[in-house]
Amino acid sequence: MTDAIQVSINDPLIRRILKATYPAYRGRKIRIVPQRYPLNCKSYWEGGSRDYFMFVRLDTFAVAAMPAQSAFDRDIRGAESVTLPAGVICVEHSIFCGKDVGIRIHVNPENLVSMLPASHPALVPPPELSFDYERQAWIRDGKYVRCGHPESVDCGCYGRQHEGEQAVTHGH
Repeated sequence: MTDAIQVSINDPLIRRILKATYPAYRGRKIRIVPQRYPLNCKSYWEGGSRDYFMFVRLDTFAVAAMPAQSAFDRDIRGAESVTLPAGVICVEHSIFCGKDVGIRIHVNPENLVSMLPASHPALVPPPELSFDYERQAWIRDGKYVRCGHPESVDCGCYGRQHEGEQAVTHGH
C-alpha cells in the first residue's frame, strides 16, 4: 500500500470529517496517510508555513485541536511524538510558503480499511500474475494473457494464440 492515498471530498465519511475539523476547507487535495511512525504535532508559523492538527474520535466524532507550539507558548509534553490509538485520527491542514497544500488524514493502520471506500484500489487485491514456463506465456487470474509484441509481428506466441483461455495447471 502506498504511503499517501488520495481520496475524494465527495466521499461521505471524508466530508463528515472535514465538516467536523475544517468546515471552511474548499480544496480537493485530501490524502489518507497510514501512521507508520509517531507524528510531530508541534506547529507554529515559520517562514510562511504551518501545519494545523485536529484529532477526531471516530465513534463520537468528538474533536480536539492541537494548540500552537511556538517558543512563546506553553509546552505540551509528547506533542512531538504522538502515536494514534485505534479509533482516533489526526487531520492535518498544511500551509507551505503561504499556499494551502491540502489535508492529510493520519490514521492508525487498524482504522485504514474503514476509512476507504470498498472500491478503492488500495483495498482491491492485485490480479494474480504468474508465468507458464512450459508454454512461455503469462497467466493473470488463471487465464492466458496476450504477449506484448506489436501487432505487426507474427510472433506465434502461445499467449497471443490462447489469450483469455483458462490456463492449464501442471501438478509439479
